[in-house]
Amino acid sequence: LNKGAPKYSCLSKCGSNTTLYGLFENKQSILDKKEIIIFEGEKSVMKCDGWGINTAVAALTSHLNDAQIHALIKLGVSVVIAFHKGINPASDSNIRKLKHFVSVSAIIDNKGLLEDKDAPVDKGREVFNALYQSKIRPN
Repeated sequence: LNKGAPKYSCLSKCGSNTTLYGLFENKQSILDKKEIIIFEGEKSVMKCDGWGINTAVAALTSHLNDAQIHALIKLGVSVVIAFHKGINPASDSNIRKLKHFVSVSAIIDNKGLLEDKDAPVDKGREVFNALYQSKIRPN
């Protein structure tokens, strides 16, 4: 029943996304662990919550905007970018800015564990754990 609608559709006006999905619910866990994992979509956050990983949020797109960067700097925790396979976080100018304020690493599938455009959680917990353990600092 997709009928041509985008895979992820936000109900707010285009260009007005100023939040990170799941931040309100997971903020205390994020502060306790001093780390936040940022996915593209809500589904990934829900999967993580089901696995007991309560430090995940979603940007609702494949880049970060100024308001999201400001919120992350304010949190003052390490940031793990976990965008879909094929997305290069180092090409996002806001992620490059963020690196000046907090520690930033990224989950990159260099081992071929994911299919093209898969989220890091799409192949299950074991694959996610392996990808998370091998996260790198983007250039």
